[in-house]
Amino acid sequence: SLLIGRSLSLIIMAMLRRVWDRYLELLVSHPYKTKSITAGSLMFAGDFLQQQMEHRTLRAKMTEKVMLERQRWASKLATVSQVVTDDDMRQADPAMFERLEFNWMRAGRMGLYGFVVVGPLFHRWFAFLDRVVPGATAK
Repeated sequence: SLLIGRSLSLIIMAMLRRVWDRYLELLVSHPYKTKSITAGSLMFAGDFLQQQMEHRTLRAKMTEKVMLERQRWASKLATVSQVVTDDDMRQADPAMFERLEFNWMRAGRMGLYGFVVVGPLFHRWFAFLDRVVPGATAK
């Protein structure tokens, strides 16, 4: 089992190394396209992760809101459930519940901005810096 795990990790590392080498080749042969696609992908992924964090925080706030509402009514109820469902959250605050849906337009705009603006702009900016500050490049 240990030998299989080690072999699998070596195979994965070799695959990742090939992907990385190919990426570096593309940076040389197609710098604008590669940097644009990279920037757009990273900005889309970053917004995806940000929305996940926002949703986690919002879900916690909504759960707390539902539980506080249940505690207010606890004296009138025989039992108070500790489980908060999506339906409970939707009833407690429909507008806030809508914000739990993944916003594809927002993520798409971030990705598009990275693709159209950030990638090409940073390509030019770092090329400019390489000319202005000679000998300080990371190459």
